[in-house]
Amino acid sequence: MRFDLQVFVLTTLAIATRCLPAADLDVLTFHNNIIRSGVQSYETVLTKSNVNSAQFGKILSFAVNGDVYAQPLYISQYTMADNKAHNVLVVATARDRIYAFDADGNNPSAGYLWERILLGPGETSVPAADVDTSDITPTIGVIGTPAIDRSTGTIYVVAKSVTTSGSPTYIQRLHALNLADGAEKLNGPTTIQASVPGTGDGGATVAFSPLRNNQRAAILLAPTPGGVTSGSVFIAWASHGDNGQYHGWVISYDAANVSHQTGAWADTPNGSQGGIWMSGGGLSSDGTGNIFGAAGNGSFDANDGGNDYGDSMFKLVLGQSGLALSDWFTPADQAELDGSDLDFGVGGAPLILPPQPGPVPHLMVTADKQGEIYLLNRDDLGGYTGTANTSIQSFNDGGGFSIHSNLVFFNKALYLAPDGGPASMWTFHPALGFFNPVASSRSAHTFGCNGCDGGGSNFTISANGQQNGIVWALDYSSYGNSPVVLYAFDASNLSTELYDATQAPNQRDQATVAVKFTSPTVANGKVFVGSRNAVTVYGLLSPAPLQ
Repeated sequence: MRFDLQVFVLTTLAIATRCLPAADLDVLTFHNNIIRSGVQSYETVLTKSNVNSAQFGKILSFAVNGDVYAQPLYISQYTMADNKAHNVLVVATARDRIYAFDADGNNPSAGYLWERILLGPGETSVPAADVDTSDITPTIGVIGTPAIDRSTGTIYVVAKSVTTSGSPTYIQRLHALNLADGAEKLNGPTTIQASVPGTGDGGATVAFSPLRNNQRAAILLAPTPGGVTSGSVFIAWASHGDNGQYHGWVISYDAANVSHQTGAWADTPNGSQGGIWMSGGGLSSDGTGNIFGAAGNGSFDANDGGNDYGDSMFKLVLGQSGLALSDWFTPADQAELDGSDLDFGVGGAPLILPPQPGPVPHLMVTADKQGEIYLLNRDDLGGYTGTANTSIQSFNDGGGFSIHSNLVFFNKALYLAPDGGPASMWTFHPALGFFNPVASSRSAHTFGCNGCDGGGSNFTISANGQQNGIVWALDYSSYGNSPVVLYAFDASNLSTELYDATQAPNQRDQATVAVKFTSPTVANGKVFVGSRNAVTVYGLLSPAPLQ
């Protein structure tokens, strides 16, 4: 595979010039890029003036087999197997299906461009009862968001399955699929296996468990200069509802040959837990080889020279000898976070800020379940003191809300929708290098209830450069029972609601039943919302409905 580091970084970090080739519209990974900004900055169709129930609403629905936890991905003007260029939507489901649709609805009679079932002979997706969880039901297949390399036409996706005869065997595989037709490529699929030294499971090593480990976090495809390959696939795992003995894992593969595992790292090798799930976000990268992730509650002894990093931010690098920890941060109240299941790092993927002019140019942000937001120096994460946080800044959102949702940074402001709280915005002061801890804007709508499973919202911001910023937020608080509801707010003033999917009469814009921690995708004038057995597509209505 040809992996052009310069082109990849310029594209994914959105620092290219303002020309608009088709690739600029792409959403190839969770939250738009490897820094996980959550911003679609090339949206020229949707504006604050036309996003309203008179001009905007549900225009399409794509049926799929299974719940859509993974964020739908978008590739503009790509030549598919029919030798025609399509705007392509890639959708993966919890029943181990993956689909390619013409995003504009120009699909053949089957309803899609292609479908692939990611199961071996005599296998099925894993029933929720097998892992004793009510968290993701009824089946567990593809849960984490895939990643796409446009330059090679490759989709990277992890699927989980179980054999159906005899004693059950649980399997997780990394697939590399041809974007044009869904065929396997690059020596895929490969069965995921790994072990590292550690006493946490009672022996001299701990092994990756395809049953216990849940690949909820999004896949990261990132350049790895200085590593064994120029580009790598990074995958992280947590658990199913903290059930059983498990560890948080990061495993890497050669993006040009997925049968080649290049590294494996466990965050609690001498203890337990430490799931890396980040509310469905993914590992992030600064584009120079540094990989960032966050572990939830679990064993911690790094302050005493140990190797357990529960409730911690970690920075990994991939070298000739594999994945290695290069830096870390742990909150001073780690013991309380662990004891009360107040996972660190649930503010979605670690959010990397663009370079700043202040005293610390390289910053990143995360949050924990108790509502604390942390601003970190990614060049020196700070470790742990036990007396005070070593972060650049830490502050609570001010409303006493828990957090299970992602953070987004746009136009020098941080956005978050906590459990049971409003979408909120905090202003960043670049010269000083910190946030005003008092929210400058809040929405009237609140998302679920505080402390309730499925509260908060994962969301995306669309804009044309810095103009026409719109916050697209999903209310999935009634997941499993009622439809997901799409909201749109003015990004400069969240108290201004532009649209929500309940406004039009006769349930015109209703989606299907919600699944939790899903994130919308915005591209080329459309908003794509995954839910139960479908992706609902919103866009400008033509002709406009009668008033």
